[in-house]
Amino acid sequence: MNSGFQGTQAGLDYSTRSALVRIIAGSHDIGKASQPFQDFINQPNKDTGKRKAHSPLSALYAFFAARKLLSSHSRVDLLSTLAAICVFAHHGKLKSPSGVSIGLHSMKDVLPEQIESIAGERVEELDAICASLGLPPFSEFKGIWRDVLRDFERLQGAAVYNQPDLNLYYTTNDLFSTLIDADRLDAAELEVPHRSSLPFESIVTNMTRIQEEGKSKANANVRRLREAIFGQVKSKAESVKLDQQLYSLTAPTGSGKTLSAFYFALRLRERRLKNRPVSRIVYVAPFLSIIDQNLEVFKRTLDELKKRSDIILEHHHLCEMNYRDEDMEYSTNKSVLLVEGWNSEIVVTTFVQFLYTILGRGSRELRKLHNLSGSIVILDEVQAIPVKYWKLVRLAIRYLSVFYGITFLLMTATQPLIFEKGEIVELIDNYRGYFQEQNSALDISSFNRSDKSRKMTISDFADYVVGILNVEASKRNLMIVLNTIDSATFLYDRLKEGGTNHDLHYLSAEVTPKERLERLELIKRRLDENRRKPNDSKPVLLVTTQLVEAGIDVDFDMVIRDLAPIDSIIQCAGRCNRNGTRPKEKSVTKVVELVDESGTSLARKIYGNVSIQKTTEILSRWDPLGSFSELSDKYYNAMDASRSQVEEEEILNEIGALNYDKLEDFQLFEERPGGSVFIELDDNAMSIFKRYKEIWSQNARRGKAMEEFLKIRSDFYRYVINVPEQYLSHLAEPIFGIYYVGRDNLGKMYNVKGFVRNSSGVI
Repeated sequence: MNSGFQGTQAGLDYSTRSALVRIIAGSHDIGKASQPFQDFINQPNKDTGKRKAHSPLSALYAFFAARKLLSSHSRVDLLSTLAAICVFAHHGKLKSPSGVSIGLHSMKDVLPEQIESIAGERVEELDAICASLGLPPFSEFKGIWRDVLRDFERLQGAAVYNQPDLNLYYTTNDLFSTLIDADRLDAAELEVPHRSSLPFESIVTNMTRIQEEGKSKANANVRRLREAIFGQVKSKAESVKLDQQLYSLTAPTGSGKTLSAFYFALRLRERRLKNRPVSRIVYVAPFLSIIDQNLEVFKRTLDELKKRSDIILEHHHLCEMNYRDEDMEYSTNKSVLLVEGWNSEIVVTTFVQFLYTILGRGSRELRKLHNLSGSIVILDEVQAIPVKYWKLVRLAIRYLSVFYGITFLLMTATQPLIFEKGEIVELIDNYRGYFQEQNSALDISSFNRSDKSRKMTISDFADYVVGILNVEASKRNLMIVLNTIDSATFLYDRLKEGGTNHDLHYLSAEVTPKERLERLELIKRRLDENRRKPNDSKPVLLVTTQLVEAGIDVDFDMVIRDLAPIDSIIQCAGRCNRNGTRPKEKSVTKVVELVDESGTSLARKIYGNVSIQKTTEILSRWDPLGSFSELSDKYYNAMDASRSQVEEEEILNEIGALNYDKLEDFQLFEERPGGSVFIELDDNAMSIFKRYKEIWSQNARRGKAMEEFLKIRSDFYRYVINVPEQYLSHLAEPIFGIYYVGRDNLGKMYNVKGFVRNSSGVI
């Protein structure tokens, strides 16, 4: 089993680590020799309860084997415990040493039966297997296993795990990742496809073609900006030191950062080929809308290679589980293993997938960790990382850059203060200068007035919008971004009832992914038509929530944004005059503040008090002629000075002690209790849901059902939305875990505004 781990401060030199990997790999299925497990395999419908569990017995044997084979090592107690931890969790989540101890203790009534059942010819055969793997005989363990268990339980009271950094955590995770990846592939009798080369020159040629095509949509200033940004990045890709691992790319929205970063990663990969193993390129973005958009850009540079999963693949909860390489297309089960293991030269994935890989505890998340070794990771729209996790993410990235040889490129128009000066190399020299020529203006005039006079209810705001649509924005493409679904639907209804002659559209997270994608493509086409033939088409008006504030390639004449943190406001402004084709003074992003009937800011309900308070203070003193770069700097400095690090420090301390349970508190994006709802929009949805019910009703074994479900998963989730719990009471009980709105109830429970919430509770 190969690993990406480059070294460690925990006392694991190469030979010790190799020995520990062999012990873990050889021990992890020892418990399968027991009679209860064999009964389970041969009679799968027989309920053998916890008697069939093989991981606890295997973990205890791994602890015994490590203590015996590594007895001369100064940290044998620690190393043998790590072996037990990894083996115990290899079908689930990593537990703390004390959690493993509790798990073993709970098996005390089962372990004697399991161990005694390995007798006669069976124990002789197992001893022979152990000898072939260089492990001590099971028969020796069988005679002293109670003493071994007592030794393990005794050690868990000793303070041998506390570390002041992430070293022990990543040592354990790397061992675990190596084990479970090899175990899953071996069980499927699957060989990982050979690594492939990328045709650098032809990709760059296609990249140039794409850039040329984009020039027709932009004015001369924007074209010069994009050429300057790309030129600087291209130059840095040739000159940077190959041992430099941390970079940032800070440039205005619409400046071509995506292709610039992709070129940088490709060229760095080419330069490294002479000195180290080939680097994967991992592109990470916070939202699926950005993923879909940029995945297509990457594929356009690859020509026919885009059809090969070993060249490029996407991985998120909506992706297809179909893996194909140059020679063959794989079965669903094997495709899942290859996709989830990130077995490709270019991986396109989400923040959720990536950050739970580098800061996780589950076997599915951690399995691909060792495959990140030596990768080049582009973190796009990095401002999406919550402020409260800056230090945690910074320490993780620094550690992985040193010990895994991973190169990180943090990319955004609003660079947060995750790293300190001197820790990270900026690819754009004097990048702040590029923000002086921004394409749109920020109208924050209302923040110079008193709180009372600037705040509006949604009803007042609707009147305000109708007023400017008839005067200021009568012929302009306008996007309105609101903080809550209720405020967005209220405004949409008001405008639909006769408040506008615009081409009206609506988006929110409670519109199905299928329709969201279709509507975005339609909006882009309508915007383009309006640019080319302004007298022959209606201007576009989009009412939306925060879905399109970052990364989405849309270009409006004017934007109105309900109050939000400054980085969100700046990202929204990036959708205003994105291509610089209109005068700056006529391309305005207006910031307003909406309140509910009690006068409470909707922004504070969504983003909390601290970020909104800092935003309000800064905007009230801000010179609108200042650059967005200066504005974001002020905001991030204020947030860095005021942010609480209590939760973050608790997580760091706990995982330093291998208390994996504490990682349950790490949530990249706060999740509210809710339910998934399938919307039967069309005939295809009807067929898919019918198949879904068949799968879960006809397959008694969950594994078989999941295998069948994975064949339809991508299509299935295109019709699924997540709705807060309090709005679901009018639906029937879930069907196999998911709520359902059938064709007969479209209009009543789902319409153009998405899910029709019940009347209880308004956010």
